[in-house]
This record gives sequence, structure tokens and C-alpha cells, in this order.
Amino acid sequence: AIVALGSSARTQSRDVALGRKAIEELQAGGTTIALQWIPSHCGIWGNERADALAREGSQMEMPNSPVAYQAAKGCIKSCVRERIVESQTQAATGKRWSTLLEPKDRVPPNLSRME
Repeated sequence: AIVALGSSARTQSRDVALGRKAIEELQAGGTTIALQWIPSHCGIWGNERADALAREGSQMEMPNSPVAYQAAKGCIKSCVRERIVESQTQAATGKRWSTLLEPKDRVPPNLSRME
């Protein structure tokens, strides 16, 4: 992969093309890029075996596991809620009303206007 990224030869690989583009963009912005292979698993049987299994697994076809609508909806809602809380917390920083974001100071949502 390092040789393919560093080469200027045409490639059929989408990943290599995207990698080259990212490198070019970084270099255009003044970043110095150095690609270097560092052997870490050489000669250690357990690590060599792990590498072999990882290579084998990367060649396997990925199963298409459909996700239930409710599961996807729940995941999306959770992510959106997290982002809203982050945004509100950031906006409230230094403001007098920032304590209203703390659960103990919130008005319970099930109270009617009469209560």
C-alpha cells in the first residue's frame, strides 16, 4: 500500500486514489508527508498469525445485515440528542441561564401549565 501511495502510476484502486488525493491536499497546504513502513510483527508467531488472519478476513465478503427501522431510528435520535446537548452546552457557557441545562434545575416536562 505504501508503494502504491508513493507511486505516480495509474491505479484502479479507489482507496489508493483517495489516499493519493489526501496526500496531495495535505502537501498543498504545506504539510510534509513521509510514508515509512515499520515492521512490528516480524518474527513473532502470534502476531504473524494475527496478521495472516486479518489478511484472510479482509478478503472475505462482507455479509449484508439489514438493520431494523426502529434500531436505526433509535441510533439516529440518540446521536442527534447528543449533538443538541453539546451545542446547547457550548452556547450556554458563561451565560446566566446555563444552570437550566442541568437536570436538577429543569422543569419536569410532564407538568401542565396549571401546576
